[in-house]
Amino acid sequence: LELNRISLKGLILESNLCHMLNQNGIEYSLNDLKQYLYQNINNPDIDAEVISKEIMLYETIEELINYENSQINSIASIIGNTIGVKIVDRNSNDETINNNKKELEEKAKQLLDTNILDKYTYDLLISMIYQIINNFLKIEYITNNS
Repeated sequence: LELNRISLKGLILESNLCHMLNQNGIEYSLNDLKQYLYQNINNPDIDAEVISKEIMLYETIEELINYENSQINSIASIIGNTIGVKIVDRNSNDETINNNKKELEEKAKQLLDTNILDKYTYDLLISMIYQIINNFLKIEYITNNS
């Protein structure tokens, strides 16, 4: 989703409408861009239909990303509360996230060693922890490099 969002942002910014606004020194937000698009709907140099669809798709992807992030945060909170370790915020730096991963692994191993978790449940828990942590690291990477 994030890579698609970045690609769409690039397509929108490379549109004739954005080039026209940039040449005129006009700064704009996404909402402003929609207004300028409406104002230039009959301009033959601007493919308003394509830009409109790109903007709608961009906004849909942003909604999906926000929903995905809220679900991952909920799952992280449940896992953290269940095993007694707070999972760090996704905006933490990589070192803090990796240290948290080690702490979560150690706690999960303790639960396995004390027979609170069986091997199958332990493997599922570790898999979920890795997915959450990798998502946090991916978000950090994409945010810093987009």
